[in-house]
Amino acid sequence: MISPIISIPLIAYKMDDWYMLISIGFWYGGVLLALFKNKVILPLLTLFMIGYWIKEGFHVLEYATFFYFSALLGYLLYLIADEYDEQSKVY
Repeated sequence: MISPIISIPLIAYKMDDWYMLISIGFWYGGVLLALFKNKVILPLLTLFMIGYWIKEGFHVLEYATFFYFSALLGYLLYLIADEYDEQSKVY
């Protein structure tokens, strides 16, 4: 799980916006949600973000959107890795 430690600072450097480094914490928060198999917080966060996008408009470089996608990516990549690990133990 070194990817956010490398990729997010590169994005923050290219955008010259160091507040985006906060999304590293959101990435690992998404990993923790997947680790503890929490199925309530992420759908609620998704509904909140859809409402936010309807009200404010969808912009990828807004902090809320970037933080949401960081958490979502951490969540999904952990689930994919976990499923791959389970499949590799079967065979």
